[in-house]
Amino acid sequence: MPLFQTIYEMFKRKTSLDRLPFEELAERYESEPVAAFEEFVRRMKLLVFQAALDFVRRAHPPASDAEVEEMVLKVFEDFTPEFASGEPSMVLVRFAAAIRRVLDDDAFEAIATRYYRQLPLYYVKDDQQRRFLSALYQDGVGPTPAEDMAQRFQVTDDEARRIIRDGNRSLQDVIESDFTEDELREMTEDRIRRRH
Repeated sequence: MPLFQTIYEMFKRKTSLDRLPFEELAERYESEPVAAFEEFVRRMKLLVFQAALDFVRRAHPPASDAEVEEMVLKVFEDFTPEFASGEPSMVLVRFAAAIRRVLDDDAFEAIATRYYRQLPLYYVKDDQQRRFLSALYQDGVGPTPAEDMAQRFQVTDDEARRIIRDGNRSLQDVIESDFTEDELREMTEDRIRRRH
């Protein structure tokens, strides 16, 4: 392997996994399977916990922490073989199908709005905006303060606020011009229909 390619590969591996968009995380699975999947779990566990809590509350009230945690584990176990088995850009679509398979449609609907906002991120053209928004929505719970993002991505607070503001505008443009909520929902439902 030529020297420049070797240096490039070493640099690529050192890039922090927590900064990578979901599709790049899935691409990294081949070279770093454990670390890439652990990062995916870290990002999605709070969102899956909320869906599992909704499911257990309806199926077996009252919901115990152990029951909810068991369902969260089942979702990730179900999804593990699919993490890197398809197009990297469709990793969240495959994961939505796993949530619906293990839990149910109602549990997914409880988190759907926050989940669907992550799907159009792939279409934000500016890499920096996309990386910031990916980090903001990684657990689907809510935005992280700009100051935290500035420290994480090593930019000034003002620059972080500008990137987040511009990124949200870009994301909104993508959503308004390229997707409707029904289309985003169909992206996940079509995967389930094809499997059954």
